[in-house]
Amino acid sequence: MSGGRYPNGFSFPYQFMASFASLPIAFWGLFVLRKLLLQFFFGGATALSLLSIGILSNYLEYAAISGAMTHNWQFTIFVSVIYLSVIFL
Repeated sequence: MSGGRYPNGFSFPYQFMASFASLPIAFWGLFVLRKLLLQFFFGGATALSLLSIGILSNYLEYAAISGAMTHNWQFTIFVSVIYLSVIFL
């Protein structure tokens, strides 16, 4: 029998790492959003916006619990594209 103890991508270590890998991506997305917002708003409004997105929306659930879903990955990509577009212009 081949495959060893964890034979496929549906076993626990693979699922755990797919969920765990989304945490740095989620924090990176919030960091890039912070950099973007600080170019247009002062610190208090930026902090309130980040707090609202991070805690009051579903972003926390998608980052911490349902990490294997692509929601926080897409958020990070979209925020990065918008930030790079602003920098370019």
